[in-house]
Amino acid sequence: MDDIDLDGFTHSHVPLMYDRDGLHCFWVPRALAASRWGRERHDAFYVHFQLWVHYNHRWDRYDVGDRWRGADSATGWDTGLGAEVDAVQDRIFRTHLGLRLDTFSSGGENVVETLAGLLRDDRVPLLPMDMGELPSCRAYYDGHHSGHVTVVTGYRKQREMFTVLDGLHLESLTNARLFHVDSTGGPAPLDPWETPLRFAVPFEPTVTLRQVLGDVCTTAYVPSEHLARAHVAWAAHGVPYLVGQVLTVSAGPTPTTAAAVVRDAASELADVADAVLAGEEPVRAKAEFLAGVAPESAWRQFGYVDSQHILGAAARLVLYRAGANPVDAAACQLAAAAAAGRWRALVERALAHGGKLDDELAQTYEDALTAERAWATTVRRAMRRG
Repeated sequence: MDDIDLDGFTHSHVPLMYDRDGLHCFWVPRALAASRWGRERHDAFYVHFQLWVHYNHRWDRYDVGDRWRGADSATGWDTGLGAEVDAVQDRIFRTHLGLRLDTFSSGGENVVETLAGLLRDDRVPLLPMDMGELPSCRAYYDGHHSGHVTVVTGYRKQREMFTVLDGLHLESLTNARLFHVDSTGGPAPLDPWETPLRFAVPFEPTVTLRQVLGDVCTTAYVPSEHLARAHVAWAAHGVPYLVGQVLTVSAGPTPTTAAAVVRDAASELADVADAVLAGEEPVRAKAEFLAGVAPESAWRQFGYVDSQHILGAAARLVLYRAGANPVDAAACQLAAAAAAGRWRALVERALAHGGKLDDELAQTYEDALTAERAWATTVRRAMRRG
């Protein structure tokens, strides 16, 4: 079989797939791959995962940068928080989506044969790579080496080409193009883990287009040689995660229906909303993390805050599919965005003035807590009327 094509991906329009700075390129491929078994699985994945990120995980136990760099620079991604994140996502796929995540050796320089074999086995490969080695990515022309994961959806043996599904390729109208400046306002290459006081400022009008349309994810053709080179370079320039490996998504041993997937995600939304309304605890750890912002790591807090927009977009779609009135479902998304805005205000105030939650930041924190409870109230209202 020379040509292999996996079809069924419902990816053409994904509301707020990435945060403002495109920092979720490790999670996006999992959701895109899940969409092959129905768009509701894509949305449900984001609901379950972002609820864990924002309400069920104790961020005070780790630095949020560990999501990319590993809990300890000496031990890497495979221990500590990195392993915890993978375990949570594996549980979501198996328990809530009826799918499974598996890891295989990539074969290193023989990765082309490995990917072709996985595709023939009806597995969706998620390939880690260095964007700075891939001419279809902007980073290649910027000379910016950065870890990334892409979804491989097909193979053309005679043409020596793979098809990939990605939101960061140049073919995408809304890819997260970044312009990097340092604290003096001059151009600077960005390595956010090594260059303090440098901030990512998204290009216009790209960001405006993304905020209005959402993310437009595209299928691109990539020469096999380029993809293999980018994957091998991952070990040198990427994060210490999936080195020499490829992750796959496939059908699980216990299939579940679309209705069950939606019902399960809506139920967890309701449970978290109840917890937020019942007390301060679900958001206190998040507040403490955000209040501890430092200039050299502010991008982490802002990326974390922005991901609440992703939760809101996915929750709206899940609630609508669960039978909620479209107006009530949309109100949930707007309330999540409002809460994100309050958290952003807290980070900005902490950056400018410092202070503690129970002292200088008390009013800003109270505003954020009120916004969180307003979000929870809209979720419960949508569930009751649905």
